[in-house]
Amino acid sequence: MKQIPEQELAKKRPIPFYYITTHDPEELTYEKFYEDLSDMKEKGYGGVVLFNRPPSGFTRDIYFTEAWFSMVENCVRACHDLGLRLWLNDDYDAPPGDIGGRLEKIAPHLKPLRLRLNGETVTVEEVPWGFPAYEHPESPIYFQKYVYEEYKRRFGKYFGNTIVGMFSDADSRRVNSDVYTTGSQMKEYFPWTETFKETFEAAYGYDITPYLPSIIRREPSKESRDYWEHNNVLYMNWFASNYKWCQTNGLEYTFHTSDTAPYPVTTTYFNSAFAEGKAIDAGQHCDWPGTDHETLNLNGAPWVRRDLYDHGYLIYAGDADHARSKNFYDTYADLRAKQAQSSAYLYDKAGVMCEMYAGVNWYASYKDLRNIASWQFMQGVNFVVYQAYHYRLWGVTKHFAPLAFSRHSHIDFTIREFNDWVAETAYICAQGKLKVDVALLDATDTIWEGTGDSPKELELVKRFHNLPNGFVISDLKGVRRKANQLKAVVNPGLPLSDAEKEEIRSLGLKLYEYEEVDKIESEIPCGISWQGTGKLMFMRRELEDGKELLVVGNIESDDTVTGTLTFGGKDYEIELTSGEMAFFGGGFDKYRTPIKDTEKMMLSDTAEVTFSQPNLLPLVRWENEKGKGITLKNPETNVSWVVASGWVMPQLETIPAEPTMNPVFRFATDKALESLELMLPEDMMTYVTSVKVDGKELAYQPAMIFDDTYRSYDFSAGVGEHSIELSLSDFVQSSCLPYLRGEFDAKIDISGEYITNGGSYITEFATVSLTERRKTLKTGLSWTEQGQPMYSGTADYKFTIEIPENSKNPTVVIPNMHDPVKVYVDGKLVKNIPYAPYRAELPIGAGKHEIVLSVCNTLGNMLDAFRMPSGLLTKPYITYGM
Repeated sequence: MKQIPEQELAKKRPIPFYYITTHDPEELTYEKFYEDLSDMKEKGYGGVVLFNRPPSGFTRDIYFTEAWFSMVENCVRACHDLGLRLWLNDDYDAPPGDIGGRLEKIAPHLKPLRLRLNGETVTVEEVPWGFPAYEHPESPIYFQKYVYEEYKRRFGKYFGNTIVGMFSDADSRRVNSDVYTTGSQMKEYFPWTETFKETFEAAYGYDITPYLPSIIRREPSKESRDYWEHNNVLYMNWFASNYKWCQTNGLEYTFHTSDTAPYPVTTTYFNSAFAEGKAIDAGQHCDWPGTDHETLNLNGAPWVRRDLYDHGYLIYAGDADHARSKNFYDTYADLRAKQAQSSAYLYDKAGVMCEMYAGVNWYASYKDLRNIASWQFMQGVNFVVYQAYHYRLWGVTKHFAPLAFSRHSHIDFTIREFNDWVAETAYICAQGKLKVDVALLDATDTIWEGTGDSPKELELVKRFHNLPNGFVISDLKGVRRKANQLKAVVNPGLPLSDAEKEEIRSLGLKLYEYEEVDKIESEIPCGISWQGTGKLMFMRRELEDGKELLVVGNIESDDTVTGTLTFGGKDYEIELTSGEMAFFGGGFDKYRTPIKDTEKMMLSDTAEVTFSQPNLLPLVRWENEKGKGITLKNPETNVSWVVASGWVMPQLETIPAEPTMNPVFRFATDKALESLELMLPEDMMTYVTSVKVDGKELAYQPAMIFDDTYRSYDFSAGVGEHSIELSLSDFVQSSCLPYLRGEFDAKIDISGEYITNGGSYITEFATVSLTERRKTLKTGLSWTEQGQPMYSGTADYKFTIEIPENSKNPTVVIPNMHDPVKVYVDGKLVKNIPYAPYRAELPIGAGKHEIVLSVCNTLGNMLDAFRMPSGLLTKPYITYGM
C-alpha cells in the first residue's frame, strides 16, 4: 500500500469526547491540560471534542461563567501548542441549546408547544421539557447570540486553526420526554409553533388547521404527510441556521440526530421519523452528516424495538456466557449510519461522523471495538469520535455509558496501534467519492402519510450490505439530484404512483420492485464478486483519476472467512478475521492471503507469570443474618451497583432481597495471608458506622483507585474462617465498589436463586476461599479459572524457546485470545497485537531465546464483577519454515 503522509493521517486520527469531569480550577490549569493532551497525542489521538460531564464537571450554576471560560482557554491553548484539533460541544445538556438554564430565563417564549385533542377540539399547550423549541425560528438566533458569539468573542483567533468546529450532540429533541416508559408523553407528541399555520400555508397553499384532528388521530392522509414534512423543515432550521453561522465564521459543523429507522408509531413510539424528521435531509445542514453507535452490538439501535431487544446480562462471579447479546452480529433495522452516508452522498459532503462506543461497557475488548468501527467504516464513516476520554476517571462518571479511553483504562494498553488503524482506515475510506449503482427508496414519506411501512426496506438494507454494486437510501428528490450517477432504483413495497414510476424511468434508471431485486447483480454487473466462506460487505470509491477503490469487510460473522475476491479483472485469494477489512485498487492494496503454518513448536503447558498488580475481589455480594446474598443498596432502587449493560431488561427469575444494616462478607483461607487490604470508597463512608474484621475494629490509611479516594484497612488472616462486618446507618449510595485486595488466589462458588436490583444479578449463596497467589499459569486456560476470577490488569507469561538451525521466519502464534498482547523477545518489544490474527514474526536466529507475552484484560472483571475470559485461552506455538 502507498505511504500515507503523516500530515494527512493526522487529519483522520480519532478524537474523543474529552469529558471534563471536575470543576476544580487547580485541576484545570494549562499545565495539566498540556500534560494530559501530550499523552493523548503520543498515543495517536488527533484532538478532542470538549465536553462537559456533570455531576463532577461543571454544574448549571457555574457553566458558562468565568470559571468555565478559564477552563476552555487553558484547554484551547494546550491544544494549540500541541497542534491538536479541538471541537466545541455546544450544549450543557441534551438536547443542546439550554445553556445551563440561562436561555429559558432570557427567552421564555421559546418553550416547545404541542397539540392536544380534546374531543374534536385541538388545543395548544406548553411543554415542560426539551427547551428550547427547535421548531421556533428564533431559537437558533438566541442560541448563536449567547453561545457561539460568546465563544467567538473570547476565542475567535483560534477559529479555523485550533478550534475546528462545533459539535452538536443532538440525540433527540424529545430526549427529556421520558420516551422509554409505558406512560411516556412521546406517544402523542405533535409539535406546533405560534406561526405554524401561516408558514405551513405559505409552503403548501392550504390551511392545515381543519385537518389537525384527523392527523392527531393518526388517520392516513396526504395532509398528515404535509404536517410532518413541515415539522421536519422547521426542526432542521435549527441545524441549517447554526451551519450557516459556522460557515460564516470559518468553522465546520457536525451533529447526529437520527436514532432509528423510519417506523410507523404502531411499531415503536420512539421513532426518529416523527421525533426528528427525515434522516437523509439532515446532512445538508452540516459538513459531516453524523451518526452514533451505542451498546455492545453491531446494531446499536434495537432497544427502541422491544421485539428486537436482546441485551446481555451479568452474574456476580459468574461466567461471560451472557455478557453479549446472542444476536451481536445481526444488523437488521439499524439504518443510522447508512442514512448518514446516504445524506453525505446526496448532498456532496466529505464523509460521515460517528460518535461510537457509548455503552459498550467496561468489558468491551479491542476485537469488539474493531468490529463496531469496521461496521461503521463500511457504511461511510471517516470521521471517528470516541465516547469518551475522561479527564479524571472517578465517581459516577465511570458508569456513564462506559467504556472510557483514559490513562487508567485497559484500553490504554495498545491504544496507539488501534488509533493508527482507525486513522489509516478512515483516510482510505475518505478517498474519492462514494460510487453506488442503486438507490433504495426511503419509506419516511409514506410513514408520515400513514400508508406505508418499513419492514421490506429494512430487509433490503440488510441484504444490500452484501451487494457489491453499492447502494444508498434516497427519496425521489435525491434520485433526481443523483440520477446521472445511479443505474437503478429499488422500491421496497411503497405505493408509487404511475407518474412517479414513469419519472424514474425517464431519468434513465431501471426500476426494480421488491420481488425483482435478485436480478440486480446479473443485469447491472460491476465486475466484483465473492466466492468463499461467509459473506462480505462492500464499499466502492471513485478516485480523482477515475480509478476505483474497493473496500471489503468481514462484518456480520464471528468466524474467519476465506475465499476468492474478483475485482478489476483480477482474482485475489484473501482471508479476513471477524471485523477485519481489506482494500483493493488505487494504490491502496492492503489484504491478507490465507495463513498456512508449516512446522510447529508448541510452547509449554505452563508459564512463569508476573502480575502487574495485586488480586482484587469486588465486594458486590454480601450476606444478611441468614447467610443469604444481598447488596448494600436499597433493594427498591432501580440503579445497579454494577452498571454493566445500560438499558437492561429483566432476564432471569429472581427472588426478593432481604436487606440488613449489618452486612457480612465471609471467606476462608487454607494458609495464613499477610497484608490483605479492605478497600472502602470514601463516598460510601457516610453510611458506614463501623468496620470490623473478625470482630476487631481496624484503622485505615487513605488510598486511591483510579482517581477515587478510598480508605485502606490493612489486616492479616490466619488459617480458617473470616468475616468482614459493616454496620450501616442507611442503605449505601456510592459511585464506587468496595474491594478486597492482596497477593492471593481466590475461588468463588455460587449457587441458589438469583437476586437483582435493576439488572445485575447476585446469587443467594456463595463460598469464597483464598490461598497464596500462584507463580505460574496454564497457557490454555483463562486466568479467571486459575485463582484470578475478577482480576483486571496485566499478566506477563515467560517462555524459553530454542529455534532450530536453518529455520526461516519464526513466528509466535496465539490461536485464541480475547485480549491484546505485547510480544517481547529477549527483553525487546517486537509487536503490539490488539486483536486477531495474533501473530508476530520474531527477529531471531537459531538458539535459545526468552519470549514474554504480556496480556492485558479488560476492566470488566474488576468493575462489572464477573469472569470475562482473560489471558492465553489456547496454548501458543512457534511456526517456522525450513
